[in-house]
Amino acid sequence: MNSVIYLVMEYDNRKIYLPFKSLKDVDDYTSGFDNPLELVATTGSILELDIPNEEILDAYLSLDIDKIDDDMQEYNARYLAIKYRKDDYVKSDLERNFIKYTLSNINYGAFDIFKGLENIYSNYVKKHASGRKINEKDITRIALLYLENNYKRQKECYFILKDNNYKTKTRGKNITYSAENIKKMLEEDKLSLVNGTGMNIPELQECINRQNEGRIR
Repeated sequence: MNSVIYLVMEYDNRKIYLPFKSLKDVDDYTSGFDNPLELVATTGSILELDIPNEEILDAYLSLDIDKIDDDMQEYNARYLAIKYRKDDYVKSDLERNFIKYTLSNINYGAFDIFKGLENIYSNYVKKHASGRKINEKDITRIALLYLENNYKRQKECYFILKDNNYKTKTRGKNITYSAENIKKMLEEDKLSLVNGTGMNIPELQECINRQNEGRIR
């Protein structure tokens, strides 16, 4: 959870990447936006990048500075999917859906899809169900143990369940785009960017300048 993670903003002829302190930090920032265009355009405005919106292509996350050019990482690790406003899931409903999924799939591929679940299952059986048949209450406890206090697992679980047509309740709300509200949201986004990266705006601008000069990847 404390590893640096990069938000990559892709334009027609270049990529800009910003280092966030953790997965949770970058998600707290991106979940304030509806889509890649809004995310990249607003970030560019905050940082005064002066790149036309027409050149925006996409945004994605990367764990490895040597894989900045790989925009397919999220498909191999669903926790690397960008969390937009519509994906700001309610944890209790995520737990409900994961329990439902696990009850239906514990013997049909769940261990292959959710890494670490099999170990939790095995350890639980040894400790609490040795010599007896596993029941629904046991499966429920195992599912909750898997998600407990593990943000990365919770996020990956949300996107995998979404891929499998499980609808989890979200906190997404309609935004009123008045001039006053836009100004307020921009200040909130700026604060979230600074907090999430641990750098002020001049420091972030210098980080981008170094990328332009080829001093860092």
